[in-house]
Amino acid sequence: MPSWKQAKSIVCGIASSFVSRNNDVDGYWALGLICKVAAEQGHGAFALNLLTGESEPKLKFSSRIAEPYRNRLMSLLAEQGLDESEIESASISIQFPVEPTAKHQRAPRTWGEVYYCKIEVKNARGRGPSHSVAGWCGKHDASKEHRSTRRYAA
Repeated sequence: MPSWKQAKSIVCGIASSFVSRNNDVDGYWALGLICKVAAEQGHGAFALNLLTGESEPKLKFSSRIAEPYRNRLMSLLAEQGLDESEIESASISIQFPVEPTAKHQRAPRTWGEVYYCKIEVKNARGRGPSHSVAGWCGKHDASKEHRSTRRYAA
């Protein structure tokens, strides 16, 4: 019988991938775009429902961000023997800016502010794995960033 404990490593991988610079939207870092839009709309937080692709604050590209992570999450959970119907919710939430931890104060600063990202996957009983990551993120600025050659088709 598969266990939700086995899914912890999957959730860790999804969280690390989500904040990675390889997570881009039309060639720009997705986290930087999220940070910029949230700040412009006066939000210090962002929440993305991986199952529906909806976000708060609303972004025109939130479903494009959610889709590959939803597909990968479901595929990896299925490999562990967990059925998709067992998953009640899957979400990613980001807080920015937050107070730097001791680790952030020791680590060399890149640019931007400290963010905190948490992914949670829950079953009908409200139980399931979660994982948090933190790092530095600056608001998207096309004049300072290089655009990836990898781009989604419109």
